[in-house]
Amino acid sequence: MQVLQGSLDDCLYKKSAQIIYDTVTTEDKQLKWHEQSDHIITLDKKHEKVYDDVNTFLHILNWSE
Repeated sequence: MQVLQGSLDDCLYKKSAQIIYDTVTTEDKQLKWHEQSDHIITLDKKHEKVYDDVNTFLHILNWSE
């Protein structure tokens, strides 16, 4: 599970990202912060970095389980 969060987002959403990350019990998890992004990180200035992060995460997962 990967949580991607913009650091310029509202405080409530930033807290939620950490809560989600802390609550999920899988060992295959990441919490990544995007410093120059706000709420809609897939459409923000650094959206290409978001796509790269998702792609990288998907490639490190063990899909044979």
